[in-house]
Amino acid sequence: MPILAGVRIDQSRGGIISVYSTSNDSHTQESIRRLLPADATIEFSTVDYSLVQLSDVAERIGQYRPALAAQGIEITLWGTDTAANRVVVGVKQVVRDQDAEIRRIVGSDAITTFAVGKFIPETRTTNAPR
Repeated sequence: MPILAGVRIDQSRGGIISVYSTSNDSHTQESIRRLLPADATIEFSTVDYSLVQLSDVAERIGQYRPALAAQGIEITLWGTDTAANRVVVGVKQVVRDQDAEIRRIVGSDAITTFAVGKFIPETRTTNAPR
């Protein structure tokens, strides 16, 4: 049974709708096509991990942040990347063997890390500028 891994509209490619799932049988593809306008361009991709699995890995990363920080791996941001079918993890600085250690502690190979430096949270406000 196919399990959804994400949907993305790629504006840089003319609005192509990319559908990612763990299996792309003809019945599933036809069911999705019926939901969209007849002239929609749809691209189907089979991936390894469902969105539920990726979300679970992202949640575990949040839970294990203190343990990883104690080993010198400072995670500054993380989230799912639908197109890459991975959980991306930003670290303050690259530490030797950090990828393997994060995967070991979190218990998943669906992780890609990269250095981002200091995390500066986005400021959001409903107040008008002064």
